[in-house]
Amino acid sequence: ALVGASPSAVSAAAWAGSTRWLVGSMHEHSAYSDGWPGSRPFDFYVSGRGHGLDFMGGSDHSDSLGLPNSFNAACLDPGEAAYDPLQPGCVIADTVNPADAWRKWEATGQQAAAASTPTFTGFRGFEWTTDRFGHINVYFSREWTNAKSDGGYLTMDGFYSWLTDSAADGVATFNHPGDKKLSTSDPGYNWNDFAYVPAADRQMVGIETYNGPSDFASPGAHGGPPEGWYAHALDKGWHLGPIGAEDLGHDRGDDWGGPGQPKTIVLST
Repeated sequence: ALVGASPSAVSAAAWAGSTRWLVGSMHEHSAYSDGWPGSRPFDFYVSGRGHGLDFMGGSDHSDSLGLPNSFNAACLDPGEAAYDPLQPGCVIADTVNPADAWRKWEATGQQAAAASTPTFTGFRGFEWTTDRFGHINVYFSREWTNAKSDGGYLTMDGFYSWLTDSAADGVATFNHPGDKKLSTSDPGYNWNDFAYVPAADRQMVGIETYNGPSDFASPGAHGGPPEGWYAHALDKGWHLGPIGAEDLGHDRGDDWGGPGQPKTIVLST
């Protein structure tokens, strides 16, 4: 069960009776999507491990998984000070093993396993991104899907059907509620206003109450209702744990797993 989101790092896992509090970070990016050029998932897993975390979940955007390049602003936006579309890590996202840029999903799983130890678990995920309904992270699934190809700008039905069928082995989290939208008056805003889908309830396990330093759960935060987005989602019927998400990797100086960003706590037997 996901039981806590901390606005700052916890120094070490602690035992509480017969259960263990595991501390980790969620929602990390590399040049495999829009992270800074030259980074790869192995980098954020090793960084999290080095900071003494128990686990880390990566989530590069699935829009990018089938393409070899990086979508960082330094590769795409002429207005960026570091803009250079030909710099290493832009055209071919992986500068360590260029062949992996053509197989990002498989390579991410291998890099997560390579970084894992008996005291640290790196696990693979992806961020499903539709700027109409909102973003969702999926972890542990064998497969991935893309909102641009599964109808994710027209309806949520395709995603939930995929999650409960093709990705029945995965779990998912609602990301930064209130942030991604065409309009707050669009009926699709915030995943159809958190419309409850009983078939997906077992797999929708969390909601970001922190994303980076920003609080997404307090009353009124990010356009939320008086009870806040977290309570609102629970009132709709979902059974969700709070997620402290880092959402790091976009800037060259980002410190994945460091003490300056929120962490997620998992209570485990």
